[in-house]
Amino acid sequence: GVLYYYHVTAFGPSESEPSNQTYNMHGTRLTNTTDDFKTTVADSPYVIENNIVFAGGLDIIENTQLYVMPGAKVVFSSTEAALIYVDRGKFGTKGLKSNPIYFSSTGGGYELWIIAAAEGSQFEYTEFKDLAGVFDLNSVIVSSCSPTISHCRFIDKDDANITTASLINSGATITNCYFSGLNLNIE
Repeated sequence: GVLYYYHVTAFGPSESEPSNQTYNMHGTRLTNTTDDFKTTVADSPYVIENNIVFAGGLDIIENTQLYVMPGAKVVFSSTEAALIYVDRGKFGTKGLKSNPIYFSSTGGGYELWIIAAAEGSQFEYTEFKDLAGVFDLNSVIVSSCSPTISHCRFIDKDDANITTASLINSGATITNCYFSGLNLNIE
């Protein structure tokens, strides 16, 4: 889960000036999937660094980690609402102001449930667009955990059917976030 930054130089008769700073993170790279995807301890941590399409949902289970890198675009293509379900796993989106991360849907939308997420779960400069609350009209649930959420946008798929973002027994820290088409329920 450590993001490494480095400069590249070339050696020859003289050393070149360092190139632009780049970054990398160790882990199993995810690619497009045709079904639901569930993390496994043996292959963790996982990294999404480019564009990826999920035909089903995404489960991040206990003792696993999933990180999404700057500029990545994650699309859910299921005709029914998909689910990002964080069940005691660690989930982090590491977008940058100049290179944010985008989650969206070409089908039935998706829900984001973060239940008892592992310590260190955080979301930075990420847009969660096309949220569709099917279960009790909850598009976003953060419960029994304390993720850090900063500079994120949460946008409902259908403004005519307003859904809810619920924080239940959560110590989440939310800074400079935007919610559109979502009622906020804080317990």
